[in-house]
Amino acid sequence: MESCPSCRGQAVPVIYGRPGPEACAQAERGEVILGGCTPSDDTHGCKACGLRFALSRVPGLRSTSETLHVNIVCDFCNTSPLPGRRFRCNVCEDFDVCGKCLAGESFSHPPHPFTEIDVHGKVVGMPGTHNQPMKHGSQDATMHVGITCDICNTSPLTGKRFKCNTCDDFDVCGKCLSGDKFTHPPHAFTELDVHGRTLTRAPLQNISVVSPGAPAPLHKILTVLPGASPLSTLLAPLGFGLLHHLCTSEAGNVWISPFSIATCMGMVAAGATGNSATQSELRAALNHAGLGSEATVLGAFAATTVLASEDPAVRLISSASAWVRSSIHQTYVDSLKKNFGAEAALLTAAGPINDWCSSKTEGLIEKIIEKVDPLDVMILVTAIYFKGSWTQPFKESSTQKSIFSGPGGSMPCMMMSDTRDKMDYGKLGSAHAVRLPYGDTGAYAAVILLPERDDDVSLLNLLSSLNHPSWQALHSSFTPRRVALTLPRFKLDYGIKSLTDGLKVLGIKEAFGDAKNKFDRITDDPDIYLSDVLHKAVCEVNEEGTVAAAVTAAVFKTRGMAPRPAPVIEVRCDRPFLFAIVHVPSSAPLFIGRVSAV
Repeated sequence: MESCPSCRGQAVPVIYGRPGPEACAQAERGEVILGGCTPSDDTHGCKACGLRFALSRVPGLRSTSETLHVNIVCDFCNTSPLPGRRFRCNVCEDFDVCGKCLAGESFSHPPHPFTEIDVHGKVVGMPGTHNQPMKHGSQDATMHVGITCDICNTSPLTGKRFKCNTCDDFDVCGKCLSGDKFTHPPHAFTELDVHGRTLTRAPLQNISVVSPGAPAPLHKILTVLPGASPLSTLLAPLGFGLLHHLCTSEAGNVWISPFSIATCMGMVAAGATGNSATQSELRAALNHAGLGSEATVLGAFAATTVLASEDPAVRLISSASAWVRSSIHQTYVDSLKKNFGAEAALLTAAGPINDWCSSKTEGLIEKIIEKVDPLDVMILVTAIYFKGSWTQPFKESSTQKSIFSGPGGSMPCMMMSDTRDKMDYGKLGSAHAVRLPYGDTGAYAAVILLPERDDDVSLLNLLSSLNHPSWQALHSSFTPRRVALTLPRFKLDYGIKSLTDGLKVLGIKEAFGDAKNKFDRITDDPDIYLSDVLHKAVCEVNEEGTVAAAVTAAVFKTRGMAPRPAPVIEVRCDRPFLFAIVHVPSSAPLFIGRVSAV
């Protein structure tokens, strides 16, 4: 007889907690008995140690349905405790099934081997086939029973299974998802195992991937990350996607405000026809689908008042406005006022819009619209202004003439420098990362990313490694280090730039297309469409701090008749680098760009 697995006490034949001749007789007949601890008052435990355990198979005895596996659930019939014989899948993690289910005709599971386990969790070692792996069904071990690939219609789906995070009940096999002919909106997909559970073991298996036709491969991550704030979820993927597109399609400095762009496009999405292709594309590309329902997204935008700085050394102003013709629904205008804090005015000419931009950016951006076309029916405008003093300013006496080596050649610059015992330092891949706080609270900071080597490939690799998960990981990894930093004074003046091509690359196409009735929450005009999205951003960095501003304008037109008006780590930024202004609590990038010339 076996002894107690805990105290190793003397075993005696026990049946339902009662020793004696009846138990011995049943043991001789080869029937199931309790594992042999001296019984306690609890008929399922050991008197010596109090350990609870139930009927077990004694080596040499046949098992019966009376065997109970305490605290074990059959993952097929959900019976608890698992009765009779217990089998564990050798492939799936923590998947147990009773012998009755395993042998039943209705049992559906990939053809994985199963091993019999006793009530102590040990492999059954008695002669026979009980401890031998057993297979059932098809020989394809990656079969997802009862699941069909919605692209190639293979049933059951084989290989890797991916489920769309946006569409209801849309599954696709890995072969189709990675194929050149795969057509689907750029929605997020999550890999599931054969039990329908999200995979978590491989580094990216629990992170959604985007179907081909969305941004470049590095931007295949569009999902809510555990612990990521709603603001970062809305800003980071969009900002990194546009930055990558702009930096790979043009030379020179690039400077954008994901906050301004995301807010403006959020106003656009709020007017899209419900359940339309336009709405689906906007929700996917802007990562609204990853955040939740439209109400959740609008609530996140309405909550951006948390960005308002209470630090006297940091000034932050965000503004929104809607310039509309008389054909625009008042309910839509009211929604913009409620959820985005937008002002509203009649669309008449470019002058009032540009004056508004200038006033909201302290004169840094004086114009965003050249002229108002008779076919323009609405222009949505967002602006953001930031002015922050360094928590620890650079000493002007340490600033010296130096050389900045850009792709266009070497150029003179004024290089600031400082060595500090405690400067937030991290790494993104092989690139150096430094975070410099503004003001007294450190709620806002500048983040500088410097490639390890001075070449175009290193900068491109840095851009390729920049995504929402790596950004979140970077901000979690900053630690105080002794750093010698050299940083040039610089000014950036980017735009007026059309973002239309970049937004189309990210998957927003229907909004710019010819289809009718795309924005019925904005107007009854079926011919209204998004004509262009314009952006301008500026920045100046010196010994005292940073001043930055940005404006985004979404222009709506109609194709119909024109409406009537109504160790010391050296980080020497003497070559191209990336520069961002972030909201530290959420890690959301308010501004981000590439500095190629100073």
